[in-house]
Amino acid sequence: MRQSSFSGHPVETKETVHAATGLLGLTTKHIYFAGDDVSFRVRYNKIVSSKAYEDGFGVQRDGVRAVPEIFRTGHGWLAANMVQILGSEPELSDIPDDNDDPTLSAQTLDELEQDLDFDEETSD
Repeated sequence: MRQSSFSGHPVETKETVHAATGLLGLTTKHIYFAGDDVSFRVRYNKIVSSKAYEDGFGVQRDGVRAVPEIFRTGHGWLAANMVQILGSEPELSDIPDDNDDPTLSAQTLDELEQDLDFDEETSD
C-alpha cells in the first residue's frame, strides 16, 4: 500500500466566546469579575494594554499565554477611562502624608472660611 503524499497543517482561528455574565468591580488596585462559573481579578500593574469599544472594553494581561479579556458593560468609554485612570494612580503608600509636607496646611474648612471673611473685611 502506498502512503499519501498530502501533508496537512493545523489551521488556527481566533474568535470571541461569551464566557460568563456577572458583576464587574473596579477598585484602586484590581479589576474584579464574578460570574456564575468563573471569577477572577486582574491587578492593574499586570495589564500591558487596554482598548475601549463602543459597548465595553478589553484588557491584555502580561504573560506568555494570556488572552485578551473583553467586558461588555454598555458604557465602553466610561469603563475604559476608569480603568486607565485607576491603573495610573499611585499606590496609597506612595502618597506623602500631609504631616510630611510643611507647605500643606492643617486648616479646617471653617478656619479657611473665617480667614477669607477676614480678608474681605480688611480690603474695604
